[in-house]
Amino acid sequence: MPWSSKHLRWLSDTGKQLNSASGLPIDIWELKVEKDNAVFSAWASHFRNHYCLDCEIDELRSGTGLCRSDYLCEYAFPDKSQPPGPSIRAGDFAEILVADFLEFVMSCWVPRFRYDEKTVRNESTKGAGAADEA
Repeated sequence: MPWSSKHLRWLSDTGKQLNSASGLPIDIWELKVEKDNAVFSAWASHFRNHYCLDCEIDELRSGTGLCRSDYLCEYAFPDKSQPPGPSIRAGDFAEILVADFLEFVMSCWVPRFRYDEKTVRNESTKGAGAADEA
């Protein structure tokens, strides 16, 4: 998949820590977004491709009469205003950003197939989906 990680340069370790309920230290990171249209565009493409690959969107929207952006907004992305869409959208965004951090900063393997097979766009996908790929 055409992943981009340039947006991760906006993440910075604050040097602060909190303690978990079990007493383990938790590093606090901050996302400081800068005005950089090229990075925003790459980040938007990266985010969008979690829901629908660019190479598949024309086939998926075929027969709907919708342009690409309308198809994504009406069928793929969680609703931006009708509950629970906004909270699902925020949760998906946070999960993708944390997955990016784990993969590109911490060099962990992260499953990336939770969002493109959602059956209900305004609902969180249950589990990581790894069993589906096995």
